[in-house]
Amino acid sequence: AVGIHKRQHAHGLWPLLRKLSVALYKQGKYSEASKNFHHALLHSKQAMNHLEVADLLYKRGVCLSHLKKHSRAWSCFDKALSFSEVATRPERILYYHERAKSGQMCGKHADAVTDFTRVLSLNPSDHRALFRRGWSNKALGLFLSAAEDFEAAKLAAPGESVYKLNYRAIGNLECVVLGR
Repeated sequence: AVGIHKRQHAHGLWPLLRKLSVALYKQGKYSEASKNFHHALLHSKQAMNHLEVADLLYKRGVCLSHLKKHSRAWSCFDKALSFSEVATRPERILYYHERAKSGQMCGKHADAVTDFTRVLSLNPSDHRALFRRGWSNKALGLFLSAAEDFEAAKLAAPGESVYKLNYRAIGNLECVVLGR
């Protein structure tokens, strides 16, 4: 991978920084990608439109999530949402979903429930959002709401074995991490 020295980060290099960041991101080099996304954002906000900024913030948030820096990831997704007021529906769903997942991982369960509810208002058939919202409801002590979400996820995706929970043992589990 090509490295770019900090002193070279001038306004004219942000497109290269963005491309380098995306390449590192696609290679799974999340630490390097996160740093480069950060530098691209610092040096390009005036040159990029809001959707481009939102996309870079989203990708940086994903990198931070992979690095288990969930609080910082949550902040990136939150900022991405503030820049994405004109984003398409699928982008906003994705940003809310990722912010909710990060919120769960850093204990912001009330915020996660709110975000998963937004996801479901835009895409009612999202069984992953139902299941994840169930775990946040459980963490908040809203057991009936949690069970309703778990059962709705099971009905929406009957082939997903992870949705078949043993309610007698559920108190011993904090969450189930899904593959996405």
